Amino acid sequence: MKNNYTFTLFLIFNLLIGLLFACEFYPLNTAVGKCGSTQNSFFQPVTSCGSTAIDAKDLNTTELEMHEARMNIVLDQAQQANRKFVAHIYDNNGTLLCTGVNLGVPNMLAHGEIVAINNCTTLHGLKTFENHTLYTTGEPCAMCAAGLMWSKFSTVVWGSYNHDIHCKICMSNIPMESTWVFDTYKGLTDTPIRVIGGVAQERADAFFGSYCDRPTSIFYIAPQCNCVNKTLVTPVPTPTPTPTPTNPNSGTTNFDYKSILLTISIIISLIIMY
Repeated sequence: MKNNYTFTLFLIFNLLIGLLFACEFYPLNTAVGKCGSTQNSFFQPVTSCGSTAIDAKDLNTTELEMHEARMNIVLDQAQQANRKFVAHIYDNNGTLLCTGVNLGVPNMLAHGEIVAINNCTTLHGLKTFENHTLYTTGEPCAMCAAGLMWSKFSTVVWGSYNHDIHCKICMSNIPMESTWVFDTYKGLTDTPIRVIGGVAQERADAFFGSYCDRPTSIFYIAPQCNCVNKTLVTPVPTPTPTPTPTNPNSGTTNFDYKSILLTISIIISLIIMY
């Protein structure tokens, strides 16, 4: 009986350790920096499950009024054209340089942001957009977010959030926050794009309307979303600090509390066995 008891405890400890490491994005004791030829390489995981965009309500009054005035111009054009996704590009002097409308031609990649970028290249010869701001009625999809990063915009501003467009409006969209793309900026630059969401959001959301009761629409999708009542208090996830870069070939590794837990569990398992 005693042997069965100790063996059961031994299995429980090992199962717990297995669960502890089941969701690891990359192995323990990894160095952060350039990987050597004899090492396996892994990307660092995204540190937040929600959007990390600056919300409009957190802006000072002067900046908010500026963004709202420009966003209302974007929404005016969108309503006149009867097109949901419209983008405008402003230079650092506040001049509207280009506009872009998602017409679905010549192909499905012609989103408003991409059309605006191409129009600016044609009209002004711009290849990159440092010190430029792009406004769009709805939050950029993953493709457009990546395109804005490659184009080196300094600021991106939108009206409606992706999670509302998909989960509340039932409009087909890649179900992810654009900041999951924007937050990977270190692969391209040392400076992140400043992203601002929810500018003139009430008007933008009303303009997008709802497709939830229009299942025959080409825009309709049945969303699969996690829904939480606004009256409930939910914890805000704490971003994981970025590890200090080290030389992966120097043998220096980052501290990981799970290594200590693993060591303790092995010692306890040995004690139980013997």
